[in-house]
Amino acid sequence: MKIVSSVILILLFLSFTSKVISQNLSEEEKYILTLQDSRTLGENDALLSYLESSDNKIVLKALNALANIADTSSVYKTSPYLEKLYNNKNTSVLLNKYAFYLGQTACDQSREKLSLMNYSENENTDQSYPEIINSLGKTGNEEDMNYLINIVSTKKFDEELGKHVYRALSMSIARFALRKIKNEKSVDALKQMANIEDSIVQRNIAFAFWRTGDKKLLDTAKQEIYTLCESKDPQTRMWAYNAMGKLQDKLLLMYLLESYNSEDDWRVKVNMLNSILSFKLDSLAELTLQVYTILGDAIGSENEHVGLTALNVLGKLMADIKNTNNSM
Repeated sequence: MKIVSSVILILLFLSFTSKVISQNLSEEEKYILTLQDSRTLGENDALLSYLESSDNKIVLKALNALANIADTSSVYKTSPYLEKLYNNKNTSVLLNKYAFYLGQTACDQSREKLSLMNYSENENTDQSYPEIINSLGKTGNEEDMNYLINIVSTKKFDEELGKHVYRALSMSIARFALRKIKNEKSVDALKQMANIEDSIVQRNIAFAFWRTGDKKLLDTAKQEIYTLCESKDPQTRMWAYNAMGKLQDKLLLMYLLESYNSEDDWRVKVNMLNSILSFKLDSLAELTLQVYTILGDAIGSENEHVGLTALNVLGKLMADIKNTNNSM
């Protein structure tokens, strides 16, 4: 009976909450959400008409719906709206959402619009710069990435905006790398930002190094990657050890193995174990016994994620040895 009563109370609460939320939404907002849920622009592109609303709340909801729908055909049709934003002051919140929409709706036209926003000297774009940088990482090309790096290194930002710009740029470089866009310039930019004392910037840099994943490019960033592995932030260490594995450096592997037992975060341990797979077991020579010892201890870990990862790594290393022997 208690369970039934609890279920009834939950259903009544949800029903009441739904009614309260529904009552707080205007008819326009309800229709925009309906279009968003049905993933359509509506008859005669009805959703786009809300971009002309004088109510910024309606415009934001429309842009958010467009970002969720991600219909590339809508990008060209929103051009007049971008011009309208440029010509009005105090529209940074709307420009942020517009840039986000373009990033979510990746296509050549959205890239072109984001590039224009990036090159623009319009004062309205300053506060929107972090979102423009983020979105270009999702859809821009190598030229866009190089320009972003140049402008961030030369343009002056106030302290608060600058913090968000560097956070955005470090993550944007990671997004470019995920799309196989990376070069010496992007790695150099990450190295230069590595001195910024901001935990999110540091975390994003570690992630970007990992996603760059090119041994030759990362070779110049060994010191920065090593330093990130010493971070107090476990998420930063987690990505940094992934990046360290990409270097395929035996001395750094030795450091990783020696650090394993003192690590207390299971997420970091999982990535440390996975980093071993960057090496072929028969190439580890004197470190082979240490690798086996670490994997054996990890298999017996109380944390199932660590244990399963260790089993997976051991299985792949054994398969590598078997394949090597069969080819001889």
